[in-house]
Amino acid sequence: METLKTMRIRHSCRDYTDTQITEEQLQTILTAAVYAPIGRAFYENMHLTVIQDPAFLDKWTGEFRQAAGDPNANPLYGGKTFVVVSSKADTGEIAYANAACMVENMSLMATDLGLGHVYIYGMLRVLENHPEFAKSLGLPEGFRPISGIVLGYEKNPRTQEREVPLDRVAIDYIR
Repeated sequence: METLKTMRIRHSCRDYTDTQITEEQLQTILTAAVYAPIGRAFYENMHLTVIQDPAFLDKWTGEFRQAAGDPNANPLYGGKTFVVVSSKADTGEIAYANAACMVENMSLMATDLGLGHVYIYGMLRVLENHPEFAKSLGLPEGFRPISGIVLGYEKNPRTQEREVPLDRVAIDYIR
């Protein structure tokens, strides 16, 4: 698929089928993640955790609901694969930029594969004060979860390209 076309089709999905993505799709998406530009090429500062265990996903959805005070919250939108992006805790603000690059690469690859996806940030911020969540991820010492992506098959796939006007964001030129 043409890159700009992929970007025009890409959107956040918040309604997934019950079908799990294939192992081949998952590995292709993870490959895209490791091709992301990471500050100073310190890839050892990043860690990915793939969660596909329904009991684990249900447990942490319940924990999120309790922490957020919303018994109806659906932070993973029914997706069957959740990839958590973690970084060494002492890497500062660059950790968020690195994680965002990894998530964007996964997002574009998921779109290219015809899968739905949604960037996850809020759930991880709410669970930040629950050290048992990070512990349950089995992260290496000194790592913390900072963002993630839910992957799956969309209930109502969209394939129509959207047009976003260039003036949507202010642009100044210094020439």
